[in-house]
Amino acid sequence: MTRRIRERTPEDPRLASVQVGRVKPLQAGPRVVSSAFRKRPVREPILLGRLGLAGDDQAAPTHGGPDKAVCAYAGEHYPYWQGRLARQMGTGDFGENFTTLGLLESELQIGASFAVGEAVVQVSQPRAPCFKLSGRHGLPRLAVWVRQTGRTGYYFRVLQEGIVEAGHPLVALEGGDGITIAELNRLCFHDRRDLAGLDRAIELQALSEAFRAGLLRLRRRRAAARAGAAVAA
Repeated sequence: MTRRIRERTPEDPRLASVQVGRVKPLQAGPRVVSSAFRKRPVREPILLGRLGLAGDDQAAPTHGGPDKAVCAYAGEHYPYWQGRLARQMGTGDFGENFTTLGLLESELQIGASFAVGEAVVQVSQPRAPCFKLSGRHGLPRLAVWVRQTGRTGYYFRVLQEGIVEAGHPLVALEGGDGITIAELNRLCFHDRRDLAGLDRAIELQALSEAFRAGLLRLRRRRAAARAGAAVAA
């Protein structure tokens, strides 16, 4: 079962930091891959377009795109990782474009939208951390730990382009479709029996199409496994 995240958050959500990165070689275990995972902070106003921040690269077609224009991570999680990993960590170390304060996975719903600076963004899906996170920090199990704890982060799509800047408030416009990032993490990574929950998630209007397709594949596998177990019994 996913543990509830209880980090303290500010009363008014805000954009704590903004980061962009260029594609460079990244050592990930025994291989070197191309990645824009290493981000640098942006101190000045920057344009947020439909496909992401100006000057931010994507090395793989599975990253970025309209539904994953902005990778966001809750800044409240960094003290936890500093303690667990016994190392200094700061904004951008999880490869995020937006480091937020006041928006945790346990409360943030798919479809929730926020005004930030001149732009408007909408929550589209959880982040599913991959091997590049582990490679960035030299910890082969880090991506697994992130999924286990539910401190995954999430993606925004851009509904309205505009200039954003670190320190801008994240002003809630719409509450969302009723299913949180934490609930989707539970369905994907923890509770293999909840097919009804998967069915509800698949129907979310604001869910990214790529993530919906992944849930459909997951449901088929789990339904087949359940049917196989029933026959064996």
